[in-house]
Amino acid sequence: MSMVEHVKVVYNELHLQKKLSEEYPLALRLALVGCGIIAETHHAPQLHTLPAFELVAAIDVDARRRAAVASKFGIAQHYDDLETALKHTAIDAVAILTPPATHVALALTAINAGKHVFIEKPPALTLEDCERLIAARDAMRVRAMVGFHLRWHHHTRMLRDLIKDREKSAFIQSTFTSVTPPQISDWRHDFGGDLLTDSAIHHIDLWRFLSQSEITHISADRTGDDHVVVNARTANDILLSGSFSRAAIPESTIRVFTKTHKFSADFYRFDGLRTVEINEAYGGISALAKSAVQTALELPRGLRVSRHGGDFAQAYQAQWQHFADCIAQDRAPSASLEDGRESLRVVLAAHHAMQNHYRVTVDAIGEQSTL
Repeated sequence: MSMVEHVKVVYNELHLQKKLSEEYPLALRLALVGCGIIAETHHAPQLHTLPAFELVAAIDVDARRRAAVASKFGIAQHYDDLETALKHTAIDAVAILTPPATHVALALTAINAGKHVFIEKPPALTLEDCERLIAARDAMRVRAMVGFHLRWHHHTRMLRDLIKDREKSAFIQSTFTSVTPPQISDWRHDFGGDLLTDSAIHHIDLWRFLSQSEITHISADRTGDDHVVVNARTANDILLSGSFSRAAIPESTIRVFTKTHKFSADFYRFDGLRTVEINEAYGGISALAKSAVQTALELPRGLRVSRHGGDFAQAYQAQWQHFADCIAQDRAPSASLEDGRESLRVVLAAHHAMQNHYRVTVDAIGEQSTL
């Protein structure tokens, strides 16, 4: 990244932070539905710092979990079901942070009560249910947003700025891997989650977000339930590929290739945003020096962000602030229910491709086959 581009990145970041510092005269009274690890470690800590929200209810079928979250974040009320909370507590918005199979019923309960809703991805497990949510949202005239937090990661926002004025991308590559304990994998599967709906869908949404185009064709293959490879194409002819696993050393990266540049983002590194230009001595001394300079330039930002939980914490905070902005300004959010529906459509297409084994066996190519 050149010095000019770095200055642009810093300016954009400061502009975003200024926007996030807006104060709201009346905080949105928010109920958390689902008090598991994601709620406790990712959502609630950031919501607790934002003046736009007041956490008023913690809801979970597990009494111990909801009591722990309520105590930790100073939430006055906690309940075992959403209906009871809506009857006894004044609530403006509901955060649905439960397993995927429970999303639709909870979201419809909240929407039909006139509440704005934030739904962790995916919003539903069928396209029909996505349409039900969209219809209910429109009928009740509330705001609904899907939890694609990587859209608000520092690297994603800067990467999108860097590529928007370049020539069209040729292809985009993603890798998203983790080591998930078997008991957690089994729990997610029992409640409608799997590798594609729980993990890969984040990068599928990024493909749509960065390409500004819908995905039209897809193929996919897997080994067991732990490893999936996806290849796809967008309507504007960008090729996409993704490697996803819940039994491999953790990585979350995305690379965008054009004719003259490679842009990459490693979401687990504070200095993970990189640019390589054509004819650059890739891997040579100059490239190593450029990398060292980039790390030095990013270090002050990295230290500053680390004091507030790191880039992922900031992404969750920015995501929630955006939701508050959209409610206050009565406008549709980025990461809408329609975005959730289209990313789910890609996931369902990938499942269909895997189930029907859309692949060619190499040994089946005979002597008569030609290019």
